[in-house]
Amino acid sequence: MRYLLITLMIFGLTLPVYSATVEQIRVSQNDQMTRLVFDLDESVSYKTFTLQNPARLVIDISGGNTNTKLKLPALKDTPVKNIRQGQLNPTTLRLVLDLH
Repeated sequence: MRYLLITLMIFGLTLPVYSATVEQIRVSQNDQMTRLVFDLDESVSYKTFTLQNPARLVIDISGGNTNTKLKLPALKDTPVKNIRQGQLNPTTLRLVLDLH
């Protein structure tokens, strides 16, 4: 019983912390604007900044995790060329929107 308890304690220490995942990205637009909505499976905090040459919008999501099954929406006729995602570090998901 003692070994079982020690094993469970070690196993519990190695369990990954649950993190938020982008489940879907939705796009809507009209003559005046384009709206991107990122549907996540839980509330998150985030930071944004822009980069130039080429133009990009970067979104860092604290507690975020990459979703390898994420399907990108059609971005034709929007100011966004592409959306990329990657794990900046074990606790931060980075989304990069390549802009026209």
